[in-house]
Amino acid sequence: MSKAPQFRVFIALSLCLLLARPAFPQTGLGNIGPSKGQVIAAIAGAAAVITAVGFLIYHETHKHSSITGCLASDTDEKVAPRRSG
Repeated sequence: MSKAPQFRVFIALSLCLLLARPAFPQTGLGNIGPSKGQVIAAIAGAAAVITAVGFLIYHETHKHSSITGCLASDTDEKVAPRRSG
């Protein structure tokens, strides 16, 4: 057997032995799960997103059409110019 396959076998066995650790219970580490502050922050963030999306939808659907600018351009001067006086 050459050195390359032996090295690969050694690495594979080493990883198996190092990663096969027993799982210990969490004793004395406090509560499992998110804290009260994290829950409140998640709810506040979700409410802010819902409010922003609702505002944008309302704003986009309730636009009042308005005409701005010239309605008709008159470049060939068919209309007589106004005279002051």
